Amino acid sequence: MITSVRLSAAGIAAVVVAGLATGLAYADPSSPSIAFFACAAGSSFAQSVPANVPLYTRLGYASGTRGLVQTAIGKIDNTLSVTYSAGGSSTFHPEFGDLVENPDRTWRAPAQVDFPALASGNSMTIHWTETVTQPIEDLVPPSSDWDPVANFQPPWDGTGLKYQHFTPAGGYDLGTCTVTAV
Repeated sequence: MITSVRLSAAGIAAVVVAGLATGLAYADPSSPSIAFFACAAGSSFAQSVPANVPLYTRLGYASGTRGLVQTAIGKIDNTLSVTYSAGGSSTFHPEFGDLVENPDRTWRAPAQVDFPALASGNSMTIHWTETVTQPIEDLVPPSSDWDPVANFQPPWDGTGLKYQHFTPAGGYDLGTCTVTAV
């Protein structure tokens, strides 16, 4: 992965949500974001959210070239299964948004999943799975300004690619996150 936050086994996956539940308020950029991977890793800071405001989590896929991102996003299907402590459940199948060039000349396909507000004391559990339908090659060419060390990778030795990763087709469990409204 070439982003500062690892969002999927294939790279970073997901998308603008299609088919949200009727009446769901969309979170605006000033709304609280759920830091999914920090929450799933057990960070108590990431497991609390403010009560009575719409929530969201950002997803996406990033790689070293526009073509790699365009090819990869057609091979990724994300599912976020959500259960609410107050009762009920939802399933989200996000789609990727328009491709954007990052300042370091890598590319990403961003996404956002919007969730309803939770009343104080209520929680929701999000389970994220990803299906990669065909193998995905993720790489960063030497011409990119991308810094491997800043992205938790070994330093570039000046030869070959700055980063290369192969994700085989298959299903990946990306984790479970429970947030509680306070």
